[in-house]
Amino acid sequence: MNFVKQERELRLKDVVFSLLRRWRSVLVLALVCALALGGLKLYQVKKNVPQTVDRTGYEQSLASYQQQRQAKEAEVQWLTLRVERHRVYMQQSMMMQIDPTAVCRAGLDLYIVGAKEEAARRMLDDYRASLSDSAFVESAAQTMGMESKYLRELVSVSVMEKTVGESTQQYINVVLNHGQLEGAEQLLTLVLEQARSVEPEIRQSLGEHTLETVVLDPAIRVDNADLAGRQWQEKERMARYEGALVTAEKELAALRAPAEPAAPSVDTGAAVKFAVIGALLGGVLGCGWGLVAILFGDKLYSASDLRGRCNVKILGTVAGSGKRSLIDKMLDRLEGRRTADTADNDALVAAIIRKRLEGGTGVLIGDEARCQELAGRLGIEAIAGSLTGAEARERLERSEGVILLCVCGTSRCTQLEQTAELAEDLGKKIVGCIAAEY
Repeated sequence: MNFVKQERELRLKDVVFSLLRRWRSVLVLALVCALALGGLKLYQVKKNVPQTVDRTGYEQSLASYQQQRQAKEAEVQWLTLRVERHRVYMQQSMMMQIDPTAVCRAGLDLYIVGAKEEAARRMLDDYRASLSDSAFVESAAQTMGMESKYLRELVSVSVMEKTVGESTQQYINVVLNHGQLEGAEQLLTLVLEQARSVEPEIRQSLGEHTLETVVLDPAIRVDNADLAGRQWQEKERMARYEGALVTAEKELAALRAPAEPAAPSVDTGAAVKFAVIGALLGGVLGCGWGLVAILFGDKLYSASDLRGRCNVKILGTVAGSGKRSLIDKMLDRLEGRRTADTADNDALVAAIIRKRLEGGTGVLIGDEARCQELAGRLGIEAIAGSLTGAEARERLERSEGVILLCVCGTSRCTQLEQTAELAEDLGKKIVGCIAAEY
């Protein structure tokens, strides 16, 4: 008996589905060809693009930007300091806390009597200097419980003139402002004490004279001109500082560094086209290689492929083993393969085997992983693997027929042929073949 047919019968359905089941290798080959051709084209394109970029203009713009930014940051820092210090000043200054419509004001005029005109002027200068002396101002500020710089705003000392008949007389005018009457009175007392304390020293150095004082007792006044004007100026100054700070911060935020000069652009369109061509070429090569494997390969693809190659009775099909991907499962359903074993199918295959054996015994020969399990379900003996072992030969001699197990995609036609020839040499009948379809 010629186990292998002289002319092979090949079905178009088997060819198409065999190529589809090679989707992994086709996809890998398509990706490899796409990367190879696309990468080669991209390399050639990049190689022809000039690599150097003129950065002269960029570096000049960057230097100008850095200078502008440093200057603007310094301006923002200076204005921030000015705003903070002026805010502290407005919170702590007594002058800024006084209500211009209720100023507690006291006054003092100092006259020199009994001295010549020139000497009197020098004496007035000394008295004015003593009232503005830093030591006196510091001491008075400590007594009043405030800083000396804020006390100076409350005390105004100036040399005035007034005409008496045909002569002009100079005197010192002291104006004292405070937010409370008690404070104005205390400040007036300190000024009087300072003027009296330096009188002996000035009399000794510049000559005899009499210091006459005209005191304006503390009273509540309205000063919407001088004091209110000074307060308004400081508030306006604060508003200008804050406005300038906001503007400077916006200008700083609006500064943008020049963009780095872009490298010469690379046209990737040609590389993409070559990648697509490579993918198509890889797919064609994969399908071509699959077709060659189908036409000239030795592995059996399906039960119909086994029927077209070998002169053997197909006793039935059973399900294969192992995990399947979603794509493979879909192809199994489309091709109509058996995906699960059932008791009815096992009973049908066993009945066909018994009929072919005509009451004799048979042995199942084939793949070690599937042979024992399938033989137990069909109720026959099994020989897993080679027929050269002593136990395998003993089982074969006890049997009257041989059933071959073909695992599609794994079993080879030459292996089945060798097994069939060996069985016939031992005088055993080839009952048929069972195909495990995946």
